[in-house]
Amino acid sequence: MSNLKLKSLKFNPQKLKKTLVFILIIGGIIGGLVFVWIRSEPSKQPPEVSKQVPEEKIPKHLKTVFPLPHGKQSYAIITDNPQNPQILEVVLDPLDVKQGEKQVITVKVKYKDTDTVTSNYKVFVTYKTDNTTTTVPLKLKKLDGPPLVGIWEGVWELEDSYESVYMVSVKAISDAGETKVDLSFR
Repeated sequence: MSNLKLKSLKFNPQKLKKTLVFILIIGGIIGGLVFVWIRSEPSKQPPEVSKQVPEEKIPKHLKTVFPLPHGKQSYAIITDNPQNPQILEVVLDPLDVKQGEKQVITVKVKYKDTDTVTSNYKVFVTYKTDNTTTTVPLKLKKLDGPPLVGIWEGVWELEDSYESVYMVSVKAISDAGETKVDLSFR
């Protein structure tokens, strides 16, 4: 038999605790250094290249034009800061007007602190289509109140296309000031 003496191993919780803390600290430092190194390394991917083709180079048959709602469309104008005059509603009949056809536009306007409408009160609609801008003055059709609400109406004939641009701007003018609302359909 050999003369080997075995030393008895005693479990030392304090020594184990110190060893685990040391391992956690070293692991945290190494992990932090790896994180900083990864974040600071420049990206290996090429920069993103814009693949948009200029509008004029897209063939007409590939352009997607979503259809407009058919017929008469009403748009309630809601704001958290109403002006005076206040445009309440815009109605386009029909919204999807075709070239050579007429469109009726009706605008409802509320006036505060007055009981009459004078010749200074006006409502204009400006149409912006693909190639033209047209301003149409509206006529006062009806007054209700109090509070005083005017119904203004006008007729416009579409002579242009609206494949890319179709916007309507409504401006109401009174003695108290003016208010403008823009509606964009394309």
